[in-house]
Amino acid sequence: GKSENSNISFSCSFLEIYQEQLNDLLETEKKEKISIRDLSESVKIEGLKKYAVSSSEDALTLVLQGIMN
Repeated sequence: GKSENSNISFSCSFLEIYQEQLNDLLETEKKEKISIRDLSESVKIEGLKKYAVSSSEDALTLVLQGIMN
């Protein structure tokens, strides 16, 4: 069979919606306003930080950090 090289990357974000307020739980300084845009075939969240992860442990670390915020 034919061998293909693939490049896959993963990133995580952690969004809280509380009393109509949008909060990035991984951003401690809360500088940027977060907004949600409804596009025709998807939803785009602007202002939410993305963090690259390379393992499930990296993702779990971010989840735990978000829970603490």
